[in-house]
Amino acid sequence: PTARLPVPGYAPLLVCTDFRRIGLPIFYYQLPLSSPAQVRLVQHTLGANPAFSLNIRSIRLEGVWGCALDLLQTVLVAQKSTQLHRLESFDFCIDAHAIAPAHPESDLALFCNAVVLLPQFGTVRRLTVRKANNVYLNFAGPASLFDVLGEAIEKWTCLVRLLQDSLLMYSTHDCFGTY
Repeated sequence: PTARLPVPGYAPLLVCTDFRRIGLPIFYYQLPLSSPAQVRLVQHTLGANPAFSLNIRSIRLEGVWGCALDLLQTVLVAQKSTQLHRLESFDFCIDAHAIAPAHPESDLALFCNAVVLLPQFGTVRRLTVRKANNVYLNFAGPASLFDVLGEAIEKWTCLVRLLQDSLLMYSTHDCFGTY
């Protein structure tokens, strides 16, 4: 018997134009991105087809990468231009790249700029912060990221909950007013 190659997740989109029309919103609903190369490819695709950005509800990053800034800027511009703000969830993992202190052009500094953009969406209600096993939160990099995150959360009127290492911490605000 011959081994079958795994079928990529986008394969149904290639069947016909009807499948593509129906499947694209589902395909872009949640973006699980596991490498900086994937982030850059998705950002390039969204830059060429801004309408795809309108389907994105959730972004999950498996690392702290500077290219996330370009991705979020692309999604924000597309969603603001149509006044359809739909991004609801942002999830990221603090990985070994985030250990060193941030200098202005580092991935960590660019990612911190991306985090500052999140409140501007006006619809991001859920933030999940995870960490890799080899990362300690008292290192300079994660500490500076949490400083920036703390400042961003103060301006974040729609954040309903922050998930950090499976602990729920509810905010004092939601999109409809104060508790």
